[in-house]
Amino acid sequence: MKVEVGHYEVGVELGRGRFGWVSRATHCVLDKPVALKYQPGGLGPCDGRCRRTSSGSDDQSNNSSICSNNSSGVSSENCVVNEDCQDSFDDKLTEEGKENCDGSNICVCDHVESHRAVLALEHEASMLARLNHPAVVALLEVLRQPKDNGLYVCLEFLGDTSLLSHVQHKGPGRMEVAAVFRQLLDGLQYLHLNLIIHRDIKPENLMVQNVGGIAVAKIIDLGLAAHCKPGQRMSTNNGRVGTLEYMAPELMYADNLYGPEIDVFSLGCCLYFSLIGEPPFVQYKRGGILGTTAVFGLQAHHEEALELLDKLEVKAIRSMLSRHPSMRSTEIIKDLMYFQEATPPPYQLRYDKQTVQDMSKLGLDKNVSSGSRRGRRAVDMQCVHRVSDLVEQDWEAVLDSIGGEPHGPVAGMYNLLQLYSEGTPHI
Repeated sequence: MKVEVGHYEVGVELGRGRFGWVSRATHCVLDKPVALKYQPGGLGPCDGRCRRTSSGSDDQSNNSSICSNNSSGVSSENCVVNEDCQDSFDDKLTEEGKENCDGSNICVCDHVESHRAVLALEHEASMLARLNHPAVVALLEVLRQPKDNGLYVCLEFLGDTSLLSHVQHKGPGRMEVAAVFRQLLDGLQYLHLNLIIHRDIKPENLMVQNVGGIAVAKIIDLGLAAHCKPGQRMSTNNGRVGTLEYMAPELMYADNLYGPEIDVFSLGCCLYFSLIGEPPFVQYKRGGILGTTAVFGLQAHHEEALELLDKLEVKAIRSMLSRHPSMRSTEIIKDLMYFQEATPPPYQLRYDKQTVQDMSKLGLDKNVSSGSRRGRRAVDMQCVHRVSDLVEQDWEAVLDSIGGEPHGPVAGMYNLLQLYSEGTPHI
């Protein structure tokens, strides 16, 4: 039986979480594949009979909970979240949920958790709506389910091969690792330029495709990302988020400030995983509090593993896993010979002149092309006219729709056409 959501025919399920799912879908008009994430709108008001867990109990002594949605829509294990310092999901919880939780207890009922799941997906969509980079998954359209106010988020389809599954199935080092991580560093630098910290970089959230014999990598899942003000550092006093095995050591200390360098550390853990076949650090529990062995740095068994690698690979790993955050900015890491000698990415970064000037002021990579505004506008207008023909509206009306609702149904068609006009493969 056909299941349709908006303009999309829902296909095979790629993954399922506690409340939602993600599936491959096909745009019925354009016949292009997309990834469709869904979270139901909630279970209604809490009836007051929810299970409560004391914040002082052993298993909640660090106020941690499972929260992140990965590319398959399944909650990530060992993902730690406290009261978050940026646009806290708790501030947006329904009053029904708050009324049933007093100050000494944490409400863990399905009503609250399902609402958190929707807020996380809304948050991811709002982050992606600001972004446009070939190494970051693209947001195409956002839809609401009228019956229960459920949320559908339509994303660029990237296949089903994450860095995790690639290494697990093919073994470490079985791809152009340097080229892949050069692209991922491009994506991270772009996020940081836009004042966004991903905060959950791990192999499951890095997708890898083989496009005409070329490895193409993209960052996904911005559900835990934080948007900061210029010059702002975030504090561990307000919370820590991420997946323990890939979290930077500065996140383990109370009253400590951190910034985008935590993403570079996490990516360094992923590089180690890609070349060695296992993450460099593991989680531990002491006094009821979870932590990571990253606080102790690289140990003797790491040194033995690194002896098997090329010198440039070892230098890249050591630099990215430095215990000094100032030494692992994306600008410093991208200048390492390991990445400079890697195969160039299969795209040309295109920033307008103002962005290049802004990057220069921030001390970021100035070796970017300003691109051609005229060329990009020609591509844009081609897509606009194509949508105009498909929806049988004049092109001015199509532009109005795109401007008024950038991720609505008309804009969704435009975004998908534009994505494929830039060379995205039809998998």
